[in-house]
Amino acid sequence: MLSAMGVEKLAMAIATGSTDLLAEIPGIGKKTANRLILELKEKIGAGWLAAPAELAEENVDVLAALTSLGYSV
Repeated sequence: MLSAMGVEKLAMAIATGSTDLLAEIPGIGKKTANRLILELKEKIGAGWLAAPAELAEENVDVLAALTSLGYSV
């Protein structure tokens, strides 16, 4: 999973509940993505959902992509 997405992007996907983003990982379908989110969301913490000004440049791109997909932060 980490080789397909990277730690920050994976954590952001879990924290925001982005099943579509997680399902893009080879071998992960919608059901597995939902289960990952359900089991790991509380462990990720709210730090991954900081205000955009506090995010690294690549995280801003991820946040913008998720927002354009209809996810709210």
